[in-house]
Amino acid sequence: MPTEVLIYFAIFNNEIPQPTDYPQISPTDSLWSLMRKCWNSEPSGRPPMMEILAELKDEISRCDARDQGPEAEPAVA
Repeated sequence: MPTEVLIYFAIFNNEIPQPTDYPQISPTDSLWSLMRKCWNSEPSGRPPMMEILAELKDEISRCDARDQGPEAEPAVA
């Protein structure tokens, strides 16, 4: 089963996925950091939606640049 599906199942079962449970994904992956912020048990400790969107947009730009190779310039919004 793909890792993403296993993570969805964990979330669906009210579990907080841990990077150590999914060695296929680097524990330093920036999305783990974002997810940990979003799963903060204190609502006031969770990032606002605009911050989440900005981080996801940055991640997409990094992935696009990586996929296009080292000569590609990052997308500018």
